[in-house]
Amino acid sequence: MTGIGDLPLWSRATYGPYRVDVVDGALDIDALRRTKGDPHLSGLKIVPVSVPSGNA
Repeated sequence: MTGIGDLPLWSRATYGPYRVDVVDGALDIDALRRTKGDPHLSGLKIVPVSVPSGNA
């Protein structure tokens, strides 16, 4: 991801969508520090794109 960085105090931003494939039943997320301060994840919305046939 690029373009995600410093935000003014008390501001928020929305990024995405980012498409991923979950194949082992777990979604692992890494928040890496690439700028000053500590990274924060405040919310996450998971929406299925489609359901494979036979798994409904």
